[in-house]
Amino acid sequence: MEFIPLVFLKKRKIFLKREGEPSSLKEIIEKKGDLTELYFFDIDGIEKDKPNLCTYQQIQNQVFWVDSGPRDIGDIVDLLLAGAQKLIIRQTLWNGKDLSPIREVTENEIYSFLDLSQSNTLQQELVFSSSIDGYILFSKKRDLKQDFKLGSQLKQSLKNFKLIVFDEDPQNITYWKSVGAQGILVELGRIKEFTRYGF
Repeated sequence: MEFIPLVFLKKRKIFLKREGEPSSLKEIIEKKGDLTELYFFDIDGIEKDKPNLCTYQQIQNQVFWVDSGPRDIGDIVDLLLAGAQKLIIRQTLWNGKDLSPIREVTENEIYSFLDLSQSNTLQQELVFSSSIDGYILFSKKRDLKQDFKLGSQLKQSLKNFKLIVFDEDPQNITYWKSVGAQGILVELGRIKEFTRYGF
């Protein structure tokens, strides 16, 4: 299982945690250390359709994921030109159900954001499955455990996809492995806490 450091973007500023003081890009890269990837949770892109493209363009020689809520193929092209290697699509924001136009412009990895917190069933969330490489899940372990069938459904339904989850508690690593997760998104400010658990 891999740990992927997560940072938040808002108003062209980068944050180690969703709440807190901004950090410089240089500090982010230093804190990331030997970890090869970085996940940008772009609050402006998701909430206001104004992704922080200028910030992405400043990053060099880094593999980075962008979760900025693209709405259409033009947004995808902008993200690719800014240097994004892995893209996250949110079903609630994407115009339509067809992702095949994305495959016409890139071979980069595409992930779908799973939202199981708003009475969506797993099957409703898997509409993009023919065009993606994996799923990003921000639901909490306790939410999945409330419906004891959901964990096994998740493992079965996503067995052919890469599943990356977000968690704030390193003690949940074993649980996420049991449902088939291959990676955990961890706030960069807490990455050492998770790496101590190691594998």
